Amino acid sequence: MEDLIGHVSRVMRELPEHYATILSMFYLQDLSHAEICEVTELPLGTVKVRLFRARAMLQECLTREFQEERLFT
Repeated sequence: MEDLIGHVSRVMRELPEHYATILSMFYLQDLSHAEICEVTELPLGTVKVRLFRARAMLQECLTREFQEERLFT
């Protein structure tokens, strides 16, 4: 489990800042969409789109990383 947390943390740091920030606010700081809108001063639609894209990027990077890791083990 710790290995997975390390992978996720590293990949999040590699994401563009505006995506990593939204992910961090939503998952680590447990802010709602509305609260993220208040903090970032972004419209709700923008917050939702960035969260969707950030999740997709995170999933893609982690999938690729684990596939590569399996090839080398």
